[in-house]
Amino acid sequence: MLLNPICSMPPSVVRFPGRGALTVTWVDESLESGVKEVDLHGYYVEAAMEVARAVIAEAYENGVPYVRLIHGYNTSRSRTYPYGAPTIKEELLRLLAEGVFVRNAYSKNSRRHQRRAGFIVLAIRPNPSPNPHPIWSSLPAKDYAER
Repeated sequence: MLLNPICSMPPSVVRFPGRGALTVTWVDESLESGVKEVDLHGYYVEAAMEVARAVIAEAYENGVPYVRLIHGYNTSRSRTYPYGAPTIKEELLRLLAEGVFVRNAYSKNSRRHQRRAGFIVLAIRPNPSPNPHPIWSSLPAKDYAER
């Protein structure tokens, strides 16, 4: 079985509310695979966007080719932005569309990105002189406890 270059594990079946069982591929969490993973659950939308910006900038500085931002499955299908508060997923996609990440990541139309129900994998531009010894900032405390 051929694996996606940014996915090092075979597809697995996951159950999503209201959609039944779906086959998804999960990205390996180790940095050896070239993927930096950040779970944005537990942050308010504004804080999650600050964390995402910081991680994308650090991934570029450290020469990591992909960032996996776990935003969670969007369960608010009946209310969409601008008619209600945006979810983390909606805000990430909006910032990607507006080109906020374009300095460190490829543009929104790049086929290198992967958008899935519960996460987005952003392809980071190659850094001609990455840090030889990658340094990652610690994430801020979560705004609220996860269930």
